[in-house]
Amino acid sequence: MVDYSDTLHLIEIAEQNIQLAKQYLVVRTDYAEAKTQLDLQIALKMPELSKARKNIGYDMAVIHLIELYPENKTNYETMVKKENEYKGLERVLNASLNRVSLGQSLIKNKIQEGI
Repeated sequence: MVDYSDTLHLIEIAEQNIQLAKQYLVVRTDYAEAKTQLDLQIALKMPELSKARKNIGYDMAVIHLIELYPENKTNYETMVKKENEYKGLERVLNASLNRVSLGQSLIKNKIQEGI
């Protein structure tokens, strides 16, 4: 027979997933804001940045932007940090969702087998 504690355990994991998802949303929003600020500065300063190099790509534009305007370094650092954070949270959240799915399968098997 299915133990009620199995169901409660899945509910606890689901509640943890909700908290992880909320944290993910905050971090992903912080990343987007930092990237938007950096992209805006690149767009505004592109004429100056492209003087140094023709056909400048995004990565080189970021490097030159920070060299010419060091105040943009904070946005870049925030963007990289938040990107790493949200990617890590994605992995943790996916692993946790897989754990719930496994738990559901085990409960289903117990029900089908009459355990």
